[in-house]
Amino acid sequence: MISFYFKEAFKIFKRSPFAAIVIVSITTIAVLMCGFSAGMIYFSSKLADKIKRNIEVSVFVDDYLNDYQVKEIETLLTEISSISNVRFIDKDEAAEEFIKETGEDFREILSENPLPRSFVVKFNPDRINPRNFEKEVERIRKISGVTDVIYDYDFVIKLFNYLGSLQFLIYLFSAALVILSVYLVYTNSRLQIEANSQLYRTMKLVGAKLITLKIPIILYGVLIGIFSSLAALAIVYLLELLLTEILNNINFVKFINVIYLFILLLGISLGLMGGFISSRRLSLQTD
Repeated sequence: MISFYFKEAFKIFKRSPFAAIVIVSITTIAVLMCGFSAGMIYFSSKLADKIKRNIEVSVFVDDYLNDYQVKEIETLLTEISSISNVRFIDKDEAAEEFIKETGEDFREILSENPLPRSFVVKFNPDRINPRNFEKEVERIRKISGVTDVIYDYDFVIKLFNYLGSLQFLIYLFSAALVILSVYLVYTNSRLQIEANSQLYRTMKLVGAKLITLKIPIILYGVLIGIFSSLAALAIVYLLELLLTEILNNINFVKFINVIYLFILLLGISLGLMGGFISSRRLSLQTD
């Protein structure tokens, strides 16, 4: 019986090859659009994380603290869950950085180094946001022995706002692509029914059971989804080769494997959805 249903599903391709090509093409576009939206969400998230990782806060400590007390402050900083990296800058390194940035060597004038010791702190991107960043900085300020905490407040706040706006627009655009993809599948189902309407009318007249009409259509939808997925995978593979050639310093392997699986499952799901919608439009009533 299963072989019968598959034979009937392939017969639909033979009866209306042009309609099948159109449906596969449209479903492929829908799959690619959904894949593109997933890629945008992924890369926007990675970009936001990378930018957040580069936010630096300078934590200055009292000159009167001994090495053991400075080490205690470093331990307290590393214990804060939102902090990912703590780098200590002693007076000599601070002097070298000052000379490198300004081009002026104060050691030719001053006998002592006036620059304080400090820590440069970086954060976990998934633990900071516009609502809690100031609270995290305030936690650092309250540590005994810390004299000042300096960062570019305006830059950080603007950065968070830009990232929030960018991700909102990407999510909005992605939602629009998904809705459009579902609409294309619905259009596919109507196209398929109209292309084979005469066949279904004839089968109803000779007494075919409703399930005999529906299952081949659902299988047809699944096959459409598989063919569409394969076409989309071929296009994505070519794009991967092109991007790897242009951006040879970026590794797409981990992300692209997820996209391949996503496209395969999405194509089959959209095809199944189209087949199911098509089958629901059938009944044993004759016009």
